[in-house]
Amino acid sequence: MAYVQKMAEAVDTAGLKRVIKSTLEDTRQWVPLSDDRMPSLVGPYKVPHFDAKGEANDLFTDLNVPTAFLLTSFYQDNFIYFGMGPHRGTDDKLGMTLPIVDKNLPGFGPEDIGLGAYGIFTIGDDYIGRTVVFQEAFSRV
Repeated sequence: MAYVQKMAEAVDTAGLKRVIKSTLEDTRQWVPLSDDRMPSLVGPYKVPHFDAKGEANDLFTDLNVPTAFLLTSFYQDNFIYFGMGPHRGTDDKLGMTLPIVDKNLPGFGPEDIGLGAYGIFTIGDDYIGRTVVFQEAFSRV
């Protein structure tokens, strides 16, 4: 986390007018460390990849860095690279199982991140201090 602290300090020192930080949700907002339904996987993190990024947001906020936090929750490429793609069921049909019940899963291609960031920059200061879901920023392009 020290490198993120240094990054936030450098951005603050540089006096940038706008910063976009690619981030994820800190899952501990919904499943606190005291909740045994989900184990803490690494130190104080339930989902290290998400929680550390979410926690790092505070470093930018605490320094009053003019930051828009861009949630980049799911790359569609994950279906290919992490074994999440379709599998044949016992009925020999292809299918995918995602544990999201009735919720939407915002997904996009990583090559589109720049377009989402551009969408935020075109808005100006309206997104500073806000967390923006990628699809909202992308729809501005």
